Amino acid sequence: MHHVTYRVSSSSLEPLNITYVDENGNSQTVSGINLTSTDWTYSFNAPDGKLLSLSAIIEEQYIPSDQDTSNIFNILIEVDYVEVKRANLAAKGVPLSIEYTIPTS
Repeated sequence: MHHVTYRVSSSSLEPLNITYVDENGNSQTVSGINLTSTDWTYSFNAPDGKLLSLSAIIEEQYIPSDQDTSNIFNILIEVDYVEVKRANLAAKGVPLSIEYTIPTS
């Protein structure tokens, strides 16, 4: 088994919607998450071959048209405390998604 952590960080005060695949393979969504003082994290144990998926989006209605959106938030996946995948926001109102499959031994 491997220790998996999903992490979302943001420099924006605007709420995020976060979607991820949980330890049971189910898609889960949390809405309106504000990351003003701490990162959002979700951790669980997963076997070899497990598909991991994480995405986040700033609710577009909350983004002021004059705000710089070049690096509002980052998402990453860690397996056994090592970062294996990361992405940064590229455009306003566009979901940021990453996937990673844990290799089989």
